[in-house]
Amino acid sequence: TISSSSEIPLTLTNIQPSSPYLRHTSVFPAIPVTALSSSFHTWSSGLPLSMRYIPSSDIILHFEKSTSWPDDIYAIQSVKLALLEALARALLSKADWNGAAHIITGEIHTGEFEDWPGRDKAVLEIITPEGFAFHARIYHDREAVLLRRIISPPPKLPNTLSNPPSTAREKYFATHALHVHVRRYI
Repeated sequence: TISSSSEIPLTLTNIQPSSPYLRHTSVFPAIPVTALSSSFHTWSSGLPLSMRYIPSSDIILHFEKSTSWPDDIYAIQSVKLALLEALARALLSKADWNGAAHIITGEIHTGEFEDWPGRDKAVLEIITPEGFAFHARIYHDREAVLLRRIISPPPKLPNTLSNPPSTAREKYFATHALHVHVRRYI
């Protein structure tokens, strides 16, 4: 299985559905669209581009708790990206896999938040051979704690080393990132 692949440094412990399609709460069920077949191209060529869309189901990946996870919000985003890339490579290296797996590192946002390195931006887009699409994101429980530390740093104890104080801009971006984190994962 993918979770026990030697290419992935941490063990995948849980896959949680977060999409209404997967929780059976959607009004419309997910319908597979076999985009890899020639029949899709035949009937879809007459449709406008907006109707050639495959709705994706969001899933949340949980990896084991380990000391391999960094204690820095910026480094956590890099580790998440590396883990998703390892998952994509593991999927694509399977001999019986005929689907697609792509890493998406950005979303459509307006403003400066898009460029902040602490933003959770990595998504693994998986399209199965059967025609279902999934967007996989990684949940890490320390992320919310680290964002809260940027927003309101704990008081410094005398004679201790700590990170430099957060700027107003970092606090603003961390607040936005925390809202996104809570909306996606909690």
